[in-house]
Amino acid sequence: MRIEVLSEHPEVMLAEAERERRRGVDEQLALVQSLREERRKARSERRWLAWLRLAFTVSAVKREAARQHVASALPTARELTMMAGRNAERRVAGELAEALDDEWILVRGYCNPRGEIDALLLGPRGLFAIEEKYRSVRVYIRGDKWTAEQIDRYGKSRGVRSPLRDGKGRSPSEQVNEPAAVLSSWLSKNKRGTPITPVVLLTHPRARIGSMEHPTVRVETSVRQLLALIDRSRYALDAQRRADIERLIRRDHEFHQAKKPLR
Repeated sequence: MRIEVLSEHPEVMLAEAERERRRGVDEQLALVQSLREERRKARSERRWLAWLRLAFTVSAVKREAARQHVASALPTARELTMMAGRNAERRVAGELAEALDDEWILVRGYCNPRGEIDALLLGPRGLFAIEEKYRSVRVYIRGDKWTAEQIDRYGKSRGVRSPLRDGKGRSPSEQVNEPAAVLSSWLSKNKRGTPITPVVLLTHPRARIGSMEHPTVRVETSVRQLLALIDRSRYALDAQRRADIERLIRRDHEFHQAKKPLR
């Protein structure tokens, strides 16, 4: 199986989180330099009282910078969670690569106006849009309404159920269905209409499905289940059609990325 990465969203988020963690240290170091310059100026102008006050201030700020440096040396809980999710994505890609031959391609990070699809899996048995969730939870699904409760290593509940939504208020099924619908429309517009099978893959080893009523996507809890779903697929795509679809996916992603405003 080939793997193509269109965008490195998890890596970008991790880098931003690390910069945020170190921002306080950088600000303190900049303040130390500024105070040192003021102290030097006070000395050159023989303002000894100001020089003495600044000397004590510089020492205090240096101690605070050293404290923040120690505190910022280790990743935060949020960063650790993000790293675990990124590593789970890599594990999924590795397991798929072991099971699928070179007729398959895994496209990571495809984006359109309705959001990002974690992975598009394209091969002889069809096109699958996959949203990956790394959460130690038991999920309860009713249509596009998802709730979840935290569970411990023994499968016992650790709290009350709460809605499972992204920053835009969408459930995991909506997160994958909405951009998949836009992609489906794009492929049809270019005369390469292809059924897309949306899948939510729960990648945490302790993730469980509590109940499921009228789901709008397939929900799987392992790569093995995902491969079984692929094996049961009734769709067939020849090499030329797959190549056309792959080209259109890449073209659509690049078009929408180019329209994003520069930060």
